[in-house]
This record gives sequence, structure tokens and C-alpha cells, in this order.
Amino acid sequence: EEWYLPEAALNSHVHIAIETRINVNSVTEKTYKPIIAKLPFLVLGPQNMTKTLTDLGFKLYDEVFDYSFDRYAYVDDRIKVLVEELKRLSTTNLSEIHDILKPKLEYNRKVFLEMSEDKSEWLYALTGDREYVS
Repeated sequence: EEWYLPEAALNSHVHIAIETRINVNSVTEKTYKPIIAKLPFLVLGPQNMTKTLTDLGFKLYDEVFDYSFDRYAYVDDRIKVLVEELKRLSTTNLSEIHDILKPKLEYNRKVFLEMSEDKSEWLYALTGDREYVS
């Protein structure tokens, strides 16, 4: 049950995942929950979190989202640019996002389910350290 999102989140057009650790590129349930639920999402986490996600095999929703906030070294800068992206998104037709992203949403869920069966990939995703899982 801890993996479930509240109904309000499931009915949203965009999910914002906020990772706890901003200095380690690891992926937690905060990011996995919208993947499992097939929700478009943005992640506020460590710098280059989008690279971590693509390295794990996930596809970004770059036809809808501007991920430039993710490249900033300082979290305050990432937050400012993410807020600007959210403001931009608020002026778009958000109800179309899910339809545009449906193939990637399904693909990412499939990647997550496959990854969750592979203990080494799962541990790498959680720790961000390949040596730890070797």
C-alpha cells in the first residue's frame, strides 16, 4: 500500500516527485510511484537526475517537459527553473499530455517492472553506486 499514490495524485496531469537526497543520484519510491501509475512527472532531486533515469532505461517526456532545470548544480537554482517550467505548463492544455505521452508512460512502467525483478539494477537505482551492488 505504501507504493500507492493518493487519488488526487492519480487524477492529476503532472506529478512532481521530490527526492529526499539531493547529493546522490539514486531513485526512490518518490520517483517510482508515478512511473508505476503511468503518470507524467518531473523530478526535483540531485543534479542530472534525468541522466540517471535515462541510464536506467527510462524515456524522458521531452516532447512536453523542459528538463533544463535539472542541469543546475545548486538546488535553489533547480527549484527556480522548475517553478518557471511549471508556470509554463500551467498555460498549456494539460489534459492532452497523457495522450501524447501514453506510449512512453507504458514503456517506462514496463522498464520499472523488469528492473524490479533484477536485484543488481534495483540496488543500483536505489544507491546510485554500481560498486555497492557488485
